[in-house]
Amino acid sequence: METWIFPNIALLWPTMARSLLQYRMMRLPAAQARAAERELKGAMWPWESAQTGVDCVQFPNPEGRIEIHISGDIPMAFRLYHQLTGDDGILSQSWDLLEQTCEFWVSRAAREPTTGNFTYLNVQPPDEMAGMVNNSVYTNAVASATLKFCLEAAQKLGKAPPPEWAQIAYNIYIPVVHNLYSGPVHPEYTGYHGQDINQADVALLQYPLEWPMDLQLAQNDLTYYQVRSSGPGTSGFYTGDSAYSIAWLRMNNRSAADAQFQLAFKHMDMDHFNVWMVRVTKLAVWLHRCPLSGCSLESEKKVVLIFSSSFLFFAPEQCSCL
Repeated sequence: METWIFPNIALLWPTMARSLLQYRMMRLPAAQARAAERELKGAMWPWESAQTGVDCVQFPNPEGRIEIHISGDIPMAFRLYHQLTGDDGILSQSWDLLEQTCEFWVSRAAREPTTGNFTYLNVQPPDEMAGMVNNSVYTNAVASATLKFCLEAAQKLGKAPPPEWAQIAYNIYIPVVHNLYSGPVHPEYTGYHGQDINQADVALLQYPLEWPMDLQLAQNDLTYYQVRSSGPGTSGFYTGDSAYSIAWLRMNNRSAADAQFQLAFKHMDMDHFNVWMVRVTKLAVWLHRCPLSGCSLESEKKVVLIFSSSFLFFAPEQCSCL
């Protein structure tokens, strides 16, 4: 929600955006309990959250345990809201959330042995097809960005943050390699060797993180990864187009931005509901009845998973009611 939906709401409906931030603040105790269960400090935010704030990810899916970048995505929403509105009140109201989330990042940090910089091990990056990896460049960057934002908030509020926040924030491990492309690129994680990815990952350093890098490196990252996140090998997941498009616009490359923007329309269900499709796939035989009309479905029929900000709907390809 914080990465893909919140920016639009914050820009167009800031009052509603504030209520979404309030939702997170009210569920801080559940995130603290979750961290304590894992013998970590602070607040570890759930990958999927509902009314109680308890993680709703179904076992054995690993996201709830290792896709920890959500604990950076949430503070980034507070940062965006503050940047858009100039509302310093949100900093004081959310300070407990920000402080506890930083304490989680401190307690979860490790040292990268070759450089001595800080990193995070046994994590799942935004590219979920990668599984559990070490040194996810986005996870490291969003942890650093979170700590830097909280240091700025602490200064505004007259707080004295622990020295570990700055130590980790300004000494995070963000490698650049020269063996994947004709020029330097950020490797998605240690051991990444050029395979397809299921969504934007390294590109998220540019938007929404605005991670500082020189122009050539930024261009290389986009050129290298965008062809690996929109092809047939990505299982049809489509969550990269907007990130790539915005990043190209920041470089004043309108033609490259338009090309990525147009891909978004290929990933929409224009025949039924005019909303974004997660993917086209075959589901298991338990999908026996259409939720729209109750009509029977044959096993293994291809279905389109249609996702919007308000619902998830299964549209059977050969359902008589559609």
